[in-house]
Amino acid sequence: GGSANTEFEVLTGMSRSFLPEGSLPYRQYLRRPIPSLTRVLKGLGYRTIAIQADPKYFYDRERVYDLLGFDQSVWLHPGVDSVGVLRAPRGPWPSDDAIVDAVLEASRGSRPFFAFAFPSSTHSPYNTGVFKASRLDVVNSSPSNGSGEVKEYINALHDADRAIGRLIDYFREQPDSTV
Repeated sequence: GGSANTEFEVLTGMSRSFLPEGSLPYRQYLRRPIPSLTRVLKGLGYRTIAIQADPKYFYDRERVYDLLGFDQSVWLHPGVDSVGVLRAPRGPWPSDDAIVDAVLEASRGSRPFFAFAFPSSTHSPYNTGVFKASRLDVVNSSPSNGSGEVKEYINALHDADRAIGRLIDYFREQPDSTV
């Protein structure tokens, strides 16, 4: 775990290296609005949206996203807010296609916009066996050395790459420039 720590660094530009070992900034230190990429972009007229695959309560994100300046948060993890969301083949979290769909939906609103989208379909564990019959495989390997987990990981990554490709293809066709 610890994805929210990377999020913290990306969205604030602040390094965790100055915090005590094992710190969770979202839970331990964010108590009021702080400078963030989100606030800078909002100040430039961007609409800001956080799209999250994890549950609202993970790392206290529901509270923290407001403190980081997001106008809106979209929660895709199973629950009341996410009925009908396509699930990843490896577990209960949303598929990367569901994340891409949410970004595309956000892009249809007012412009310009900043979407911070957090997928989780490539997170561990990698021992569910969901991709056992997949043709994408690890070559010259034996089951005893973890090749089943590597196979699952590369297949999950393959699905993520395909979804990101769909996102790139969509924005490539739009008249507005997109980063």
